[in-house]
Amino acid sequence: MALRALLILALPCSAFAGAGAGTSAASFLKLGAGPEHVATGGAATAEAAGALASYWNPAGLARLAKDREAAFSRAKWAGELSHLYAVFAKRITRSGGTAGFSLTRLGTSQEGYDAADNPTGKFSTNDLALGAALAGGLEAFPHASFRSERFVYWGAGLKIIYQRVPGASAWGVAVDGGVQTAALETAEVLVRVGAAARNWGPAMSLSGPKAPLPGFVAGGAAAELKEWGLRAALDLAWARDDGFGPRVGAGWRPAEAVELRLGWRGDAGAEGMGALTFGGGVVWKGLGLDVAMLRQGDLGESLNLGMRYAW
Repeated sequence: MALRALLILALPCSAFAGAGAGTSAASFLKLGAGPEHVATGGAATAEAAGALASYWNPAGLARLAKDREAAFSRAKWAGELSHLYAVFAKRITRSGGTAGFSLTRLGTSQEGYDAADNPTGKFSTNDLALGAALAGGLEAFPHASFRSERFVYWGAGLKIIYQRVPGASAWGVAVDGGVQTAALETAEVLVRVGAAARNWGPAMSLSGPKAPLPGFVAGGAAAELKEWGLRAALDLAWARDDGFGPRVGAGWRPAEAVELRLGWRGDAGAEGMGALTFGGGVVWKGLGLDVAMLRQGDLGESLNLGMRYAW
């Protein structure tokens, strides 16, 4: 069962007609990126900031901590399935305009079998997405006394998708977009809200009927209790494959440079204890090291490691 789930994820549904009506093409686009937010259940629509926001909500690119940031993450699944995400972001205007460039790759090498269960040799798959995003801020609520941050941040992105399986390949394109803003800010509390749409574009096909991309929309809120080092986030999300479900995450900083994280995914693709995510991270002089653990249905557990650096 685990191997079948692995193949359904690694190979687009057009190569597996009948594998399930809820399966999208280019499903590798929904695996998440960066353990910082994977560990909190993917509840990142309102709070994702910096380079990794290119995946979760491109509006957060405009909230770079410094002028440049690079991030890299890698997740290993069962059956030699490897997921890589790399992104670089740079502020390009004095008013906060930011550009981001990303690479997503999912690859695997598996032993093939014929209908009689005889080995036929190894085969490999390769899924890639090259992305570019642009973000900025619009001044709003100039006279609001309940907030010190007076900007509504926006972002938009474009991804070029390439998929290859034995004997076939396909190209596709998808767009992302989002907004973020601070709804309330005091000396003790910061509340952010946001909305994002990801992976929307024309259907793709390898060798069979066309299948839709794994479209995703979410609205979310995030709150931070500054004095206590606590933060929490809630996303209400709809995904083409998994339907509607909440995503909840929390983080606690026992020390200024250390954060422990916990999350829960309530979508249809994460059932029971498999919906739990957890991890942590440390930051030192602009360098962040993060780790997350999660389960993805029949694929089992995955260890997600990441590094980010801002300068």
